[in-house]
Amino acid sequence: MTSKVKVTAKAIPSAVASQRKSSYHVYDMKTSIAILIAGVCLAACTKRASQPPVLDQERFAAVYIALMDSSQHIQSSAVDSAAHPVALRILEREGVTLDEFRRTIAYYNADTERWKEFFQFVITKLEERRNQKAG
Repeated sequence: MTSKVKVTAKAIPSAVASQRKSSYHVYDMKTSIAILIAGVCLAACTKRASQPPVLDQERFAAVYIALMDSSQHIQSSAVDSAAHPVALRILEREGVTLDEFRRTIAYYNADTERWKEFFQFVITKLEERRNQKAG
């Protein structure tokens, strides 16, 4: 017994339409996922952008040199020498928060080339200071 299926002109458009609906559903799902991922990325970028920047090299060098000048007062055995009272006074005098100082240290620690450039800058500043005292 074979059954014959009668295909009418009305049946074809309805089959195509149901296939289109399911493909739209998949397309909508892919679009939704893409929008969600883009939103998460945007939120992550926005959060980074809203973080306060690190100290510029000139300002960081001034703080660093002041800390080195007073290093005899700051115990090197301290776990966090930046939190030493003398260091905190220097940071306050320079208008730098402990958080800014720590973020700047972390920024430089992320790339040794930054430290190399920074120390070259500090050496130049110290030589200028020595020449001013001698002159």
